[in-house]
Amino acid sequence: MRLIKYILWAIVILYLQILVAPRLAIAGAEPNLIVPFIIFISSMAGANSSLTISFFLGMSIDILNPEMFGLNTLIYIILSYLVIRIHPSVNNKQMMLVALSILMLNLIYLLMFLISYFILSICFSNPPASIKENFIFLFDNS
Repeated sequence: MRLIKYILWAIVILYLQILVAPRLAIAGAEPNLIVPFIIFISSMAGANSSLTISFFLGMSIDILNPEMFGLNTLIYIILSYLVIRIHPSVNNKQMMLVALSILMLNLIYLLMFLISYFILSICFSNPPASIKENFIFLFDNS
């Protein structure tokens, strides 16, 4: 029953990401609603459930962006795995520690995207995303 509730929330978050998040863009950087949801689901659900939901959310976003197909899936699975490994050692009653861990996970997410954009720009002559947009994205999601 709990897994079905998480899957329904994942569908709602996916629709919000696709339909509402582009309207909330600040300087061209739209908030990623899926990353906080993956952090939440990985800390609350079991490892198999959270990794499966992360995989399907990543594939759903990757279908909409075919030139970077598979990148969101990989990054969401890595973030989910990191939260599964780190969460038992984080004391949830200390909000500052929780906030810093969420900031660090968003920073890891941003760095993985920057590295992949850099590698793709070298291999396929695609221009990398604006650094300004990526830093606005980091603080907008934290």
